[in-house]
Amino acid sequence: MTASRAIRPGGRGWVWFYPLAILIAAGLILFSLGPAPFATRGAAVSASQSGQAWVLGPASLAQAVPDVWHSTHIVRGPTGAPVGVRIAAKPGAPEALDGVKLRLSPTASQALSQKAVRAQLQFKRIAETGATGIGLRLVGAAPMPWQTIPLPEQGDSMEILLPATGEVSGLDMRAVSNRTDFASGIEITQIALTPES
Repeated sequence: MTASRAIRPGGRGWVWFYPLAILIAAGLILFSLGPAPFATRGAAVSASQSGQAWVLGPASLAQAVPDVWHSTHIVRGPTGAPVGVRIAAKPGAPEALDGVKLRLSPTASQALSQKAVRAQLQFKRIAETGATGIGLRLVGAAPMPWQTIPLPEQGDSMEILLPATGEVSGLDMRAVSNRTDFASGIEITQIALTPES
């Protein structure tokens, strides 16, 4: 009889159960999300250097900020860390737009300034609502013209040569599609920027 009273739900030992369970659940959710929810989107992002290339991985791409004609979605892996970012253009998006903006760190900006830059993209296709192409441009004192190419029929990588500009401060991206009835996008997993000698 004494043992059954000890585990009775109305006992005092249960007072801490629900608050503790809520705290544990909240901690697990925050751990799965990682540090990205607390980062300021639009902040200058760091790029790792690999030879002459400045590589923007998923964590850096996740800081991109879309304009009113684009949307972004951060794709996360099992641990909650970003593994890619999807950018999508809304139906009827005009070509004269800002796209999805990514600010570069001062170190990367200095290395890429006043030089033509070869951008190598790693991407994943989005079934049914996939974009047909992608546009990139360097941003300095003023944005450069868009450099747009169609997605290759096969493979998951592509290159775009971006013309030289003055002081580089960022990179703009835009999804390109000939569809007008729904948003279309592409998932980008990495961009490597290599200044041409």
